Amino acid sequence: MGVEQFFDGMAEAEMVGSGVHFAIGQYLVKTQSMKAIEGFKGPCFIAEFEILESSAEEDPVGARARGS
Repeated sequence: MGVEQFFDGMAEAEMVGSGVHFAIGQYLVKTQSMKAIEGFKGPCFIAEFEILESSAEEDPVGARARGS
């Protein structure tokens, strides 16, 4: 599968209930890693960030992950 096929339909994709998500706010982040894998329900794109600046109390500076 090529990159184009992997990301086909991403704009219409629904976010799953599990995982880690940002609270509403403004952020400056540093990318830690990005992964494209085949998940249980099809292709998955996973990005991990370190928060450098945040306007959201739920995701403070220095945070790496927050459960949904």
